[in-house]
Amino acid sequence: MNTCRLCLQERELRVSHIIPKWLVKHCRDGEDYKNKFKYLSSKEIKFPPQDGPKEKLMCHDCEQKIGRFEKYFRNFFIGRKDIEIHIVDNGLIEIKNYRYKEIRLFILSILWRLSVSSDKNFSVNLDAHNQEILRKMLLGENPGLPSEFPFYTILVRIDGKIDSKIIMNPIELEHPQNSVALYISGILFFISKTQLNSVFNSFFPPDTMSEKRWLGSIKKLFDIPILYEKYKSTLGEEGHDNS
Repeated sequence: MNTCRLCLQERELRVSHIIPKWLVKHCRDGEDYKNKFKYLSSKEIKFPPQDGPKEKLMCHDCEQKIGRFEKYFRNFFIGRKDIEIHIVDNGLIEIKNYRYKEIRLFILSILWRLSVSSDKNFSVNLDAHNQEILRKMLLGENPGLPSEFPFYTILVRIDGKIDSKIIMNPIELEHPQNSVALYISGILFFISKTQLNSVFNSFFPPDTMSEKRWLGSIKKLFDIPILYEKYKSTLGEEGHDNS
C-alpha cells in the first residue's frame, strides 16, 4: 500500500501512464516509422518502452477518474465525434461543439502527471502551491476558467500533412516564464505551470478557449523555432516540402 498522488489516500497503486497509452499507440501504429514512433529530446535519454513512460502514481478509482477525461479526448482527437472544425482567417483553426470540461481536465491531467513524475525525461517542475491547486481541480473535476493554467495549441504540418508519429519530451520555457511546451502526435501544447500567468497572453493570442469555441494555429514544422532544432537532426530538411 502506498499513497495515491491524486486522492492522497493509502491505496494499492496502479501503473499510470504519464502520456496516455492510447495516444502513444496512435503515434506508434503506422508505417511512417515502421511501427515505432520517434522520441525527440533536448536531453540524452534512452528510448522508453514503446507504450510510453509510466510508473505507479494513482489508485484504481483515480485512474478511472482520469480515464474518463482520456476517453473523451480520444474520441475527440481520433473520432472527431459530434464536433465542428473550421479553418478561419490568419492560419487559425476553430473547433466548436466540444465538451469544455473534459478537454480542459484532460490537458491539465497531463500537466499534473508531468509534475509528479519521477522520470527525469518526462517531468516538469511545478511549485507546491500550484501543484496542489492542480491536484484539487482534477480530484474535484473542476476544469476552472480558461484563464486558469491557460494553454495554447498549434497543429503542426510536415509535407502538407498533420504529423502524428513523433513525441517530444516536455521543454520548460524561459519565455513565457513558468510555461512548458509538449509535442505529441501533431499537436504542440504550450501550457502555463501556474494557475495565473499574466504574461502568457502576451506570447499567445488571448481568449483562445471558451465553453463555446477553441481556437488554435496551423503552422508548418520549420516555422516553429522550438521544434525546428529538435527535428532537423532527425528528419532533415531534404525531402520535406515544408508545406
